[in-house]
Amino acid sequence: MPAFSYEASDEQGNISKGVMEADSERHVRAQLKANGLLALECIAVPRTKQSHHKPLWMSTLGQTSALSSSERNLMIRQLASLLQAGLPQEQALNVLLSQAETKLAQQMLGAVRSTVLEGGSLSQALAQQPATFAAELVAMIAAGEQSGKLPMVLENWADYLESRATLKQQVVSSLAYPAIVAVVALLMVLGLMTYVVPQIVGVFQNAKATLPLLTQLMMAASNFLRGYGLYLLMVLLVFGVILRVLLRQPAPQLKWHSWLLRAPLIGSLVQAAQTERFASTLAILIRGGVPMLSALDAAKRTLTNQVLVQQVQAAVEYVRGGSTLARSLSQAQQAAPAKERMANLLTHLIASGEATGRLPEMLSRAASLQGAILSRKLQTLTTLLEPVIILVMGGVVLLIVLSVLLPIIEINQLVR
Repeated sequence: MPAFSYEASDEQGNISKGVMEADSERHVRAQLKANGLLALECIAVPRTKQSHHKPLWMSTLGQTSALSSSERNLMIRQLASLLQAGLPQEQALNVLLSQAETKLAQQMLGAVRSTVLEGGSLSQALAQQPATFAAELVAMIAAGEQSGKLPMVLENWADYLESRATLKQQVVSSLAYPAIVAVVALLMVLGLMTYVVPQIVGVFQNAKATLPLLTQLMMAASNFLRGYGLYLLMVLLVFGVILRVLLRQPAPQLKWHSWLLRAPLIGSLVQAAQTERFASTLAILIRGGVPMLSALDAAKRTLTNQVLVQQVQAAVEYVRGGSTLARSLSQAQQAAPAKERMANLLTHLIASGEATGRLPEMLSRAASLQGAILSRKLQTLTTLLEPVIILVMGGVVLLIVLSVLLPIIEINQLVR
């Protein structure tokens, strides 16, 4: 049965909004009228069809979320709490629908509830919303439904999403201050070069004075920025667009990702971030009952570095051939340099988990350790960046000041 989003008014003029299931728009208006409400707006909730060519956990990843990450995380947390309290899925979705604050959330929840009422599972309903719910979440919910552990699965995923959001916020906050310092310093230098230097040095040029070499170089740079600055900016923008398109091609992208893993400072950050994401996702999927091959495939899709993606794909083939996960990862990464692999700690903990039957726990521990390593490395990087940026920009400003002061000093010496 289709769902309709409505906006209605009562006799006192109070506006109410909601989502109602009915055969048609006319039916919705009739039901609202029977309840003493006048329908002001009635719109059918869009429904998307699920592709039958792929398993649930192989839906496309990386799409832009229809809902914000905070809305999605809160929705999953609330749904987990309601199901743990013993509410049926239909009633839990009704509660979420009544608490939805945005029209987009109401439409999405209305579509999910309609699918569940029609006899579909929750995983099938969420799979129809790929822009909001990632494929690994859908896979895990499907496994939770089969194992009867759906509330626990949702709770684990909510914890994971919150930890990922915390880590992302930490990364942004760590890099925000150096970025602001760099931008302000760059704007200050551009202001000095395009306005202050020409104004002051122009006085000496008009006086036919011989300028020092440093001053002449600064004036040449200033004239270039004033005359060709916009063209230079356009060239940089075009170069950026070309580079972005080029890096979408498989071969250049692979080389770029390989360089990122080997780059000083940056490489260790990329390695830690990718390992943490892979281990966290795999731990949750396996704990939720997803088969190993499907869990590996879904966890692989969370990786953004194509070098590591290829290694995990090779490991999947080894696992399919009957090898253990630890041995498969070790064989897949054997030919790659140490810096172009996921952290060695991951393989060791996986081997320990397989030997003791505690693989999800060991994967979670590996993710926690890599997250801690990432936090420490970020703190070290930002600690180093701040003085480096200040020193570099201070040196540039010093050169600009000297280029202005040198003619003044020479004139004072001539006067004496």
